[in-house]
Amino acid sequence: MDVIRHMGARRDATRTGMQAVRDVARRALVTVYVIPHSPESAVVEHRAIRAAIQAGDPDRARREMREHLSRVETDAERGMASA
Repeated sequence: MDVIRHMGARRDATRTGMQAVRDVARRALVTVYVIPHSPESAVVEHRAIRAAIQAGDPDRARREMREHLSRVETDAERGMASA
C-alpha cells in the first residue's frame, strides 16, 4: 500500500510540475502574440529556418533557429514584464 501511495504521489508531483511548465510556456506564447509585429516576425523566421533545412544547410538552420528563439524570448520577457 505504501509503495502504491508513493508511486501515486510521485506521478501527481510530476504531473503538477509538468503542468506548471506548460502554464508558463502557454502564458509566454500568448504574451508574444499580442506584442506588435511578433507574429509576423515569427512567420518570416520560420520560413528562413525551413529554407535552411530544405537547402541542407544545418549551420544556417541552427543560426536562424537561435536568432528566432532569442527574439521570442526577448518578446516574451518584455510582454510578461508589462502584464
